[in-house]
Amino acid sequence: MADDQKVALVLGGIKGIGKGIGLDLVKGGIRVALTYYDWEELLPEMQRDFAETGKDHLIVKMNLLDTEKISDLVKQVVGHFGRLDILINNIERGGYRPDLVVENWNSCNSRIICTSPIAGDGATLRP
Repeated sequence: MADDQKVALVLGGIKGIGKGIGLDLVKGGIRVALTYYDWEELLPEMQRDFAETGKDHLIVKMNLLDTEKISDLVKQVVGHFGRLDILINNIERGGYRPDLVVENWNSCNSRIICTSPIAGDGATLRP
């Protein structure tokens, strides 16, 4: 693998839009890690579809409501691929909470320096 080959993490990649995005990314030359939690019966199809691409990928079962383990997920992705460049947040768990959206938005400034479980305190997210 080339060191400059980008890596994407697709949250909620077992079906629908998330799976479609993951497959398009892989076909476009981006290495992909995908999470799933529900719809376990779709896992064999997901595994087959990504295996048929012949490209390196990683599929991880992860309850993203367990925020204490999100940093472990990132470490697993970086451990497998050596980097993480793109985050596709394709999940909705527990309903829309406008207060959290505002709180998370307010924790970021125009330089996209965020405090979050994924980025880590004060980490700069690159476009």
